[in-house]
Amino acid sequence: MTCAPAPEFDDCVVISPVGSSLAVSLWNSRESPAHETITAFCAQLTGPGSRAEAHEIWDMNAHGGEGFATFVAGLVKDFRGWQGVRTWRSFTEDLTVDAVHTTGGHVDLTWTLSNNVHVLDTRWSASVVITVDAGEELGRLAADLDEFLTPERT
Repeated sequence: MTCAPAPEFDDCVVISPVGSSLAVSLWNSRESPAHETITAFCAQLTGPGSRAEAHEIWDMNAHGGEGFATFVAGLVKDFRGWQGVRTWRSFTEDLTVDAVHTTGGHVDLTWTLSNNVHVLDTRWSASVVITVDAGEELGRLAADLDEFLTPERT
């Protein structure tokens, strides 16, 4: 599968601090034809001189799995803070997001893309840390993700 974030995609979410070369791009959200409770999407991490992509990332609300939008909405609900690291993983563990509430009302989101962790001879990973305001910015991200991860059901 070949896909790339492009202006023609209406369903593209880009998370990037103002004035930074770091970015997380999510695009091409669509319902799995076989499972109504699975949404697949693509992701790209960019930083100075580097880029990593993963395709067919599964966001799953079935079988007791917590969807990504639900995870981020939970962070917004606890915007005043929490202890330790909160983690969300895609079904096949090719996208992991760790959230740490830091001083000053901010949240560090560590986005890690990797190939399937069960492929031992060709493992790779790349990470980007994006800091967002625990209130308004995180709330806007949660709303964007909710819309992005709820593709039109026909």
